[in-house]
Amino acid sequence: MNKKAFKIDFEQGSSSVSCGDVPISVNIPVTNKCNYDCSFCFGKFKQLPDWVDDSRIMELPEILSSMGTRKITLEGGEPFLYDKTSELLKEIKRCGMTSCVITNGSLLTEGKLKSISSDLDWLGLSVDSTSEKIEKELGRGNGDHINQVKKIANWCKDLDIKLKANTVVTELNKDEDLKGLIKELDLERYKILKLLIIQGENDHCKDKLGISDREYYRFVERHKSLEEKGIKVVSEDNDDMTDTYLMLLPNGKFLNNHGGNYSVSQRSILTDDPERAFKESIWDSRKFIERGGIYEY
Repeated sequence: MNKKAFKIDFEQGSSSVSCGDVPISVNIPVTNKCNYDCSFCFGKFKQLPDWVDDSRIMELPEILSSMGTRKITLEGGEPFLYDKTSELLKEIKRCGMTSCVITNGSLLTEGKLKSISSDLDWLGLSVDSTSEKIEKELGRGNGDHINQVKKIANWCKDLDIKLKANTVVTELNKDEDLKGLIKELDLERYKILKLLIIQGENDHCKDKLGISDREYYRFVERHKSLEEKGIKVVSEDNDDMTDTYLMLLPNGKFLNNHGGNYSVSQRSILTDDPERAFKESIWDSRKFIERGGIYEY
């Protein structure tokens, strides 16, 4: 395969960063299996019955690196249910890129985290409430999610792994104040997401959990003071999340979130010219930069 080298104009920290046609940050959903059952989840990928072909997944980091990718995030489902996650992290680091895993954290132990710590730069945890009751009602665990998150935060600090957390704002947590918990976790970044509805994935929960823009931004404003503690607060409403994430399936095809629906590119970076395959992705690099997609990886 002819692996084309892509040019990139990138100056860390600059307000005029230009990533052009370079897939600088790519998310790979390595599995759609999960041991949690979050009612609002849009990562079950029910519409994609053939997406699980992972026979050549280990080739993706090197190809992406040649395209100019700086950071790869492994997600799911729950990525620690996937038996190749540790091996894939090692390959990402071998190719010189920043590695990240987004997880519910339930399957992590101190020993497991220590075993992958040399290959893991960032860990992203899902935290939606200070109440175990609400977490359980959302489908996030069976009553011990917050305690587990606190343990992981301490392990990350000892192992020098950068930690961030994501909160999805819904009807059940829109009036909460998570500042105390977020400060205790001592995060590098805290991302606040508005519930995103994807047809065929989580549209069943729209009436029960959906909130207005006003309610969402009220939650964001309530947590902005965390920046005074050195925690970067990033807010992403539904428009911010649309067309700004580059998702690559294990079969090398790009997964697009556009207009509230998922679609998959025809070409694969594994079997076609990577540049032509990338052009089939629906990705707005300007919006990606504006939502804070480039930071000190």
